[in-house]
Amino acid sequence: MRLTFIGSFVKLKTGIERVNEELINLLVQDAEVEHINIIAPRNKADFREDITKSNKISIHTFPPSLLKAPFYVNKFLKTVYKNPVLVIANIRPLAILVYKFYPFFHKKTKILQIVPDIIAWHYPKFFPFLTSF
Repeated sequence: MRLTFIGSFVKLKTGIERVNEELINLLVQDAEVEHINIIAPRNKADFREDITKSNKISIHTFPPSLLKAPFYVNKFLKTVYKNPVLVIANIRPLAILVYKFYPFFHKKTKILQIVPDIIAWHYPKFFPFLTSF
């Protein structure tokens, strides 16, 4: 299985960044996972060395705000929707952009979103296909 993972990875790890790293480590060790494309904003892309050296992982960084850098939107969407499974963890602005284009790609990619807080439950129109742990 090939998948795309959208999340944040920072040095001073809060709860969700720790969970993101643990999840990536588990996915790398899983025999069923062939390749993982990790997407992260440039300001939240501080990866541990074992993640960057893994041959199962490709890392793609984008500007923190795609609204201020619209030329990256096409590249971002191609990267997001090139695998059959998409995991979104805690990056709300990127998740909203993904969901805006989801009607065009819904047959190609299935989304699993991990929501660590209740913002998505208060604003469900921004997260119409929400799945949470």
